Amino acid sequence: MCASSYCFREEYQGAIANSVESQVEDLGAETTEEEVAADRESTINDEEAQTIEVVKRMRGILNKLTPEKFEKLVGTVNQMPIDTTERLSAVIDLIFEKAVDEQGFSSTYAQMCQVLSKMSVRGEGSDSSNSGKSEVKFRNLIINKCQKEFEKDNMEEFKATRRKEIDECSDAEKKQELLLKLDYDETKLRKRSVGNIRFYWRAL
Repeated sequence: MCASSYCFREEYQGAIANSVESQVEDLGAETTEEEVAADRESTINDEEAQTIEVVKRMRGILNKLTPEKFEKLVGTVNQMPIDTTERLSAVIDLIFEKAVDEQGFSSTYAQMCQVLSKMSVRGEGSDSSNSGKSEVKFRNLIINKCQKEFEKDNMEEFKATRRKEIDECSDAEKKQELLLKLDYDETKLRKRSVGNIRFYWRAL
């Protein structure tokens, strides 16, 4: 009886010990997963912060860009960590908007694009099998940007929509405001369209 009781007690204590060890192992696994998730989040935050910094620096460079400072500033751009499609696209968007808004410097911005045209990054890819394998080139992205601007530049549709709004307006004062706004926006769109065409031919 005593022997049986002793054996049972040993088995019971052994089971408890195994259970405790198992819980400790599970807790360790959970902690490891949490640490991995924290590291991943930290990496993502670092990447986002670096992207924001690249955009900020690029905007500052474009604000200072003149023919006299061209070589120095382009050299600075070449040293920046523009190594993801997100950063490359952001840089191109900034250059494009500057070129169409400040057409007096369009040729300088176009010259910058010619210098940076050989820049490329590894694409993320649309799925895991292509991830990091495709090459995304600066030249291709700037061409796509200009083409998309051409495609959405539908002046006739824009004017027809605005004219309908004006014709349906019964308030004389409001109608006059709409007419003035139409004239302003139409001039702005035409200027942007011309700027896009000039930039496209100069940059390529």
